Amino acid sequence: MFEFIHTFSAKTHLFKNEKDNLTRAYCEDIFFDSTERKFVLHKYAENGLRIEIEFNSKAEKKYDNEHHEYKVELIITPAKLLYPGEVMAKLYTIEEYELAFEKLNQLLREIELNCGVSLWKETKIQRVDISKDIETGSDEYSKEVIRLAKLALHKTGYHLWIPTKKDIDKTGWAEDDSTMFYNHNQEVSSKIYNKLTDLKNQDYDTTDIKGLLRFELTLKRNFLKNNGLIKSGHNTFEELNKLFSTVLDNAEALMQRHIAGPMWNGNFLSKKLQRTYIKIHYGKDSSEYRKMLEYRNECENGIVIKSGKVKDYFNEIELSPLHTSKEFSYIPSFACLISNTENEEIKRFSWRQY
Repeated sequence: MFEFIHTFSAKTHLFKNEKDNLTRAYCEDIFFDSTERKFVLHKYAENGLRIEIEFNSKAEKKYDNEHHEYKVELIITPAKLLYPGEVMAKLYTIEEYELAFEKLNQLLREIELNCGVSLWKETKIQRVDISKDIETGSDEYSKEVIRLAKLALHKTGYHLWIPTKKDIDKTGWAEDDSTMFYNHNQEVSSKIYNKLTDLKNQDYDTTDIKGLLRFELTLKRNFLKNNGLIKSGHNTFEELNKLFSTVLDNAEALMQRHIAGPMWNGNFLSKKLQRTYIKIHYGKDSSEYRKMLEYRNECENGIVIKSGKVKDYFNEIELSPLHTSKEFSYIPSFACLISNTENEEIKRFSWRQY
């Protein structure tokens, strides 16, 4: 509930004369990014359409039957198509997205009338980004969730992205404001980031926002094809309605699978409360209690080795082997954060003990 499709992108190709016609018609609204080696048409960016044009490599030209000199990526933010310039605009229903597609079609027709270049020809959908915003109550809470996410990722096939100093300098993001992980085989990537920081960087009025996280899941082209969401060839405007309708219907399930799924299952308590909660359920003299504390210490030190039965002990009481910083008594599991629910038993326990 309350998931939305923030962005999607599509790619097509241009011949040199088409690219020249486009850049000539929009000479005042286009610039060349020398770092990324691409032309960027920004005239319609606040209206939800950013256009990036790159040179095709020799190999790309060779395997392109028509040997186009340029490739084009259309980066589309549906909410901005209906609400230009609105940073926090969101669309939740397929009817709203259908209106956005009509607006996109109008912009593409305007471009074609201005320069004679069609940007929706032999077009292929590249990715769809599903997003969900979660109010956290404080900026410190948001950063604690991000910290736990970096520690909680453990499922085989999913890899944590470790930014280099160059990456950090380029984005301007502090390490405690975001985390990203990916699965190359399944063609998905996930990001959890501090939306409050992002809004402040855009000079958005955040007076009434105490804490805000954004969970974002990117479904790439091969994932969409392999799951029958798009066809393997070129994608039409008509396919967008079906694609978005299916993704919206399954948005929470997809986030649960690819964001919560790779994480340690269970809710988070402070180290002291975690020990007490385990003792209440299994008894201080039990082998379960001893093994769970040993395993917790291994996880705390980054030594995630054998789990065996001890992992089941944690799952039975819906508790994570990881613990919060001492400033936070309880934080819901990632599955609960996505579904807007809480473990009432653990929450009440933390309130009584804290």
